[in-house]
Amino acid sequence: MGFIDAGIYDWFHKIRSSEKGAFLGALISGLAAHGYMIANKLPNHDDMHYGFDINNPVNSLYGMSRWAMPFVCDLSGKWSVPWLIGLTCIMFMSISAMFLVRILDMKSTFFAVLTGSLMAVFPSTTGTFTYMAIADGYFFAILLSFMSAFFVVSNRKWSFWVSIVCMTLSLGLYQAYLPLCVGVVFLYMIKKFFERNIELDGLMKLTVRLGVIIVLSIAAYFMLSKICTVGRGRFDGQYGIPISSIPYQIKTALYNLGGYFLLNHYGVSSLPYAVIFGVMCLAAVMTFAYIVRDQKRGVKDLAVLVFLMGGFAGSTVLIYFMSSITYIHILMKYPFVMWLIELIMFADMVSDKDGRLFFTQKFLPAMTGICAAALSWNYIVIANHTYLKMQLADSQVYGYSVRLIQRIENCDGYLSDIPIVFIGAPSIEQDNSEFSQRLWNGDEITGILSPDIMFGLAATAYNSYEEYLQQRLGWNHKIYREYADFSGNIEGLEKIRDQMTVYPDKGCMEIYDEMLFVRFK
Repeated sequence: MGFIDAGIYDWFHKIRSSEKGAFLGALISGLAAHGYMIANKLPNHDDMHYGFDINNPVNSLYGMSRWAMPFVCDLSGKWSVPWLIGLTCIMFMSISAMFLVRILDMKSTFFAVLTGSLMAVFPSTTGTFTYMAIADGYFFAILLSFMSAFFVVSNRKWSFWVSIVCMTLSLGLYQAYLPLCVGVVFLYMIKKFFERNIELDGLMKLTVRLGVIIVLSIAAYFMLSKICTVGRGRFDGQYGIPISSIPYQIKTALYNLGGYFLLNHYGVSSLPYAVIFGVMCLAAVMTFAYIVRDQKRGVKDLAVLVFLMGGFAGSTVLIYFMSSITYIHILMKYPFVMWLIELIMFADMVSDKDGRLFFTQKFLPAMTGICAAALSWNYIVIANHTYLKMQLADSQVYGYSVRLIQRIENCDGYLSDIPIVFIGAPSIEQDNSEFSQRLWNGDEITGILSPDIMFGLAATAYNSYEEYLQQRLGWNHKIYREYADFSGNIEGLEKIRDQMTVYPDKGCMEIYDEMLFVRFK
């Protein structure tokens, strides 16, 4: 065996069985959930705009202070290639699961497999894959966040600075994954506190260390943002929220958290799965109570535990307080997966104990594992349903666009180089409102967009629909709109609009001043 072979052999055998289980759990579940997306080209609005040239998002992402994104996304090429990017993303998530299992020192391979599986199939992961053109950047940011947490809790001298580097790069890719690092470190402290492997002074030192790393990482991120970006980025302009809005932010965070497990109108959990999550929480609460009772902790220790639990809970909704924006994107909700990981961690802690307490050390962990497996399966089904709906959306946009182009080209006076002006935006709902309402309501949790939302972007400055017509149908007309920067280019638009009917009625297309106008709803 050669030097390189021996090194790889030794390295592989140093990986614990639980870490290998986490990797395989994320890999296999990730392929089951997202293989449909990887094997097909299902564009949403961003993928239409960015899909054929990564240089498209460079300027806009620079403007949003995601200065590290172009460098990472360039590794997968200039085009959106789902098979390559998808596998890369699943590999990043599988490695992230290994880091998480190592940090929490999970002993049970079974619970490690469930941890990796849930990380790979959580609904926010599905939402992230709908942005396939730059998804590898987002998943790498998640990996960097877990790596940063790993180095936060590491005792090596140089780990402090490596943690800052990892977190700074993660923020440079996407700012929403900072809570992952904070949450994992708090879970680490909770477990070590239960195991009596860390005392109060150690907890304080680690908390201060985490705080200093976060502050320095954010400072480095802002400094690099000023250097790498042009102007002020979207996140760069956010400096927290008014104190008066904190109750609203807490309410919003809890509402969104509950949506992943309880609210049927989100289209995620049917009543049986809401019950399954409830059973899992009940089993975790009983397990937690057993651990506290078994440890015979005093009032002082219980106060410390309340602080640690509060720190963990607060970390998962941290994004709601980092910014004054009122809309929290689907990608920002990924830290909610840590609530499930916490429940699994408690089950792993008691299942590892020696004893004859069947109910607490066998039955409750088994219930947690069964419920986690059921939720994982539910998310796999949801992911495939989401991608099917994306394919349906693409088909509807394509079919509608073919008919639209045919009617425009049949308009009297049409020329192949005539400028096109959209007044308003196309809409499938007006053709079949019952079908549209049934199919496209309740999509919030996975990030899927309805055809009408895609069409609606044709009435904004962000005209990804124009790219869609060029890429999918080879229709290269320059499309002007009545909104945003284009309103000043068209004189007398209101008068023209009043003289036209609404598409597809007769009279919805007219030529004025060598421009072809199409009026939509």
